[in-house]
Amino acid sequence: MRCNRIVLTLLAGFAAFCPTAGYAHGTVYQVLDTAATITAEFGYTDGQPMPFAEVLIFSPQDTEVEHQNGRTDRHGRFAFSPDVPGTWRVKVDDGTGHRVDARIEVAADLTTATPLDRHAHHHGSVWLKTVAGLSLLANLFLFAMLRARSSKAESG
Repeated sequence: MRCNRIVLTLLAGFAAFCPTAGYAHGTVYQVLDTAATITAEFGYTDGQPMPFAEVLIFSPQDTEVEHQNGRTDRHGRFAFSPDVPGTWRVKVDDGTGHRVDARIEVAADLTTATPLDRHAHHHGSVWLKTVAGLSLLANLFLFAMLRARSSKAESG
């Protein structure tokens, strides 16, 4: 009994004074200095950036599952590293109804990119389109009413 206490005390002392870190696995990072990164900037037609918008990057080899995803930074910029040449598709959505569907041609050297469509299918705000449509209908209705009233005044 006394021997067990001594052994336990020694083990506890050893554990207390000789701690070691136990890692299942750790994390690391490195800064890559490579020119094979394409950076695109997204914004609105008034010149304001599109900050923190969702970005999906599709490679020429797989147009269904994204090669990369993330968000633009506060300046509306997003960078990706293509691994094959060809036409890359970049879908950006700010979550408020504004979307960009861009196509970027990446050259064989993987360092040169050319936008295929500068204004890349800007989809305007859903609310703005709704208000514009309702305004058009209201104006047509008012025009028809004024015309009908004018016709009655002329005939009667």
